[in-house]
Amino acid sequence: MSATKKSTAPKKSSPAIKASIKTTANPASKTSTITDRTKVQNINRVVSAKTTPAKTTTSSISVKRSTPTKTEIPKSTENFLDALPIEILMEVLSFLKLQDIARFSCTCREYQELSNHPRYWKKLYSDMLSDKKERDDQFDYKDQLKKGLMRSRLTRTQKRINEKFPTCNTSGEMKKLNLAWTIHLNDSLHCPVNQRQVFHFHNMCTVFCNEIPSFKSPTGEKRLTARAVQSLSVSVRSLWIDSLWNKPIVSIKSMKYNQWKEIDSDDNIIIMDISPDQPHSILIGLWKDKTDETSIHPAPNSELAWIMISVHHAQLLQLSSLQPQFTRMNPHQGDTGYTVYAQIRTAGTSKWSNIFYRVDLKRDAAGRSICLCQNRGRPSHVMEKRLSLPWKAGGFSGTLLDVFFFDIVVLDSANFIVWFHSQAVKLEPSPPEVSSNYDHPDDSIYFKWSVKEQRGRVDGTVLYSADMEQTMICASLKKQQISAGSNRSNVRASAIPPKGLFATTPVFRSAIQSQQQMTSQQQIDRRTRLPLAFADG
Repeated sequence: MSATKKSTAPKKSSPAIKASIKTTANPASKTSTITDRTKVQNINRVVSAKTTPAKTTTSSISVKRSTPTKTEIPKSTENFLDALPIEILMEVLSFLKLQDIARFSCTCREYQELSNHPRYWKKLYSDMLSDKKERDDQFDYKDQLKKGLMRSRLTRTQKRINEKFPTCNTSGEMKKLNLAWTIHLNDSLHCPVNQRQVFHFHNMCTVFCNEIPSFKSPTGEKRLTARAVQSLSVSVRSLWIDSLWNKPIVSIKSMKYNQWKEIDSDDNIIIMDISPDQPHSILIGLWKDKTDETSIHPAPNSELAWIMISVHHAQLLQLSSLQPQFTRMNPHQGDTGYTVYAQIRTAGTSKWSNIFYRVDLKRDAAGRSICLCQNRGRPSHVMEKRLSLPWKAGGFSGTLLDVFFFDIVVLDSANFIVWFHSQAVKLEPSPPEVSSNYDHPDDSIYFKWSVKEQRGRVDGTVLYSADMEQTMICASLKKQQISAGSNRSNVRASAIPPKGLFATTPVFRSAIQSQQQMTSQQQIDRRTRLPLAFADG
């Protein structure tokens, strides 16, 4: 019994037994925990095994979509563009700048066709030029928009020129001088631009411009764009009748890009003073490239797209006629007084010239006619000013059936030119009643002269109109011939349009032939006549 009790007691109270029991229980719980974890892992493996094929498939598809081939891009883009209506596409393109459209058109052929769509340029034409008129689909909106923008930019440039140079006003009617110019682009190949072009001057300033064409190298290879220039020289030549007078009258030499005196600049347009001795001569150049956006000078190798030379035409006219420049005297005549320079010349020789001070310039009530004037009882649109011109009897000896030029320049009190006129005329006999009964038409110009030989002076009437489209200058001279018993003779001058070389025109060939067929007595009579008539037809 005791043995039995002793054997059972340690089971309940012995620490060793408790420890053994605890030790025995711990491995069991640890094994159970491991078993549970194993089950969870097995379940995860099953789930992952079920989902792994789907993940692999999705991953492969996503990789395939992320790296498409080049042949698939135009298809998706084409489908995208085809899906949009043309109105929406044009609306989207209208928000882009013209520079961006140019880049957009260089992407592919489809984009190029889209950027040249007439609807796009029609919308730009209406928005930028504010032209809401409906036109047909054949109207070239792209070309008209470019021309409109060029005109707008030219207007802004002319406005800035007028602000810098008051005497270079480009507004008013256009006249012509028969001159030519030569431009030398001093690059490595020395490619000059020789072109005969008539000078155009607007009221106060002679302006000519040219877009630099494609050049040909000495090897015959044609270049598509203008050669990059290091310096520029411009030579202006006269094309009057006298072939001996064929030398530069304006020459601009060694104009390097970094030595020009800049007056103003706008984008790539640069306005410069080109000659210190001619303060009203300017050069305007459009350069394709610059060093940077803030640089005012073109890059050393930039391309010259076009140039425009502006020369004060009064100076140019004096240079072309081999006469000294007009003396700019200030007679202090006040705000209403004007100074008038008048000259009668041949190709390079002045036959007569004079300066008139304190001449009034008036307009009629309708504002159409502008006259050097005082009212002498004629209708309201006709006002006259009698000018007494000193005259030398031998000044025009031997000049009948010859070509003359009549030049007149009107300056205001500040010596700024307010009007200028130069006209080539041909002298020929005319009946006396041409000037005595001459009726002045509306909106015309005429010069009326009468001579008083006993005083050696000529009285003239000068009228001109603001409308220069149709003009007429008529004059007459009455002078008793030297030979006894001879009758008075009148001479009338009819205007010749200033086109080409006057000496080569059929009119002057016939005039020369008729002059050669005159008898000796007619030659004597011709030398005694004193032509003073100039008509602008």
